[in-house]
Amino acid sequence: MAASSDENTPPGEDYIYLREEIWENQYYSIADVKWGREFVDMVGMSPYSSKDMEPLDEFLEPQSIGDTSFWVDEWTPDMLMPNCDSEGWFYSVSFNTDNRVVDNDAKRARKRRLIRHRKILNSEKGWMNELKNKSIMNSMLKTPLCHPCDQNLQRILREELAKLKEDEESYDAYVLQYEENINIVPKIKVKTRSANSKTSHISWQDDVDDEIVDLNDMSLEDLLREENILLELLQDMEQTCQTLARNRELIWSCATDLQIVQQDTFGQAALIQLVHQYTKEERSSVGVFSVHASDMLRCLQ
Repeated sequence: MAASSDENTPPGEDYIYLREEIWENQYYSIADVKWGREFVDMVGMSPYSSKDMEPLDEFLEPQSIGDTSFWVDEWTPDMLMPNCDSEGWFYSVSFNTDNRVVDNDAKRARKRRLIRHRKILNSEKGWMNELKNKSIMNSMLKTPLCHPCDQNLQRILREELAKLKEDEESYDAYVLQYEENINIVPKIKVKTRSANSKTSHISWQDDVDDEIVDLNDMSLEDLLREENILLELLQDMEQTCQTLARNRELIWSCATDLQIVQQDTFGQAALIQLVHQYTKEERSSVGVFSVHASDMLRCLQ
């Protein structure tokens, strides 16, 4: 995570300083003979944990950073905790046991607390941003974002994206073959039509005659007539392409609007849940609303 210095903070503002805490987890790999965060998944642990020991895959950057809050220093190990080594690590047999002194041969899991300080603007906007950031973080920890449901959703979205790319490639190849056919000048298959025939009913889907006609043997009027026919077909194809492009833009616009509605719905539900947690009756009502919001989110997905 990039650090924000005090040089970026507005001067003359009143700030309140607070400390952020996070736990770093590592597991010892006997095969590789080393400690690492990449080995914690072997025992069902996450590389990082929140202060409440909620699983985290990475550091969560508060959304208010750069607006109403600013980092003061970098993430550093807490060296003042009792029974930790010179780097702040606590060793144990597993992550489920308490932090106590064990033999070197029995050490398999270790963790340490990382701390970082930031200051928030002591104003209504600053506290509202903190409340919003807290609600978003809580909703992320309690939703399927960290569960197999999220992986399944990502897999479905990737499959849909791959299908759209295949359709786009097929459409481009389909258009390209007609562009190549239009540029062909030698002998082609054409229908012989009279000079008084109308071309408004002609479509690019019409069958062609089996007779091979040499363009050099056709008169100027026949060539002009065939040119007009081809121009009409080309205009028809261009209109079809424009319609398909507009439909694609409309579909993507609807999908984007749906995603925004989904995120706003869940964010507002979490915000209401935090604001209305003063009495038991309000918590109960907000809990019911949270369940309805979660059901609506799943329906939208």
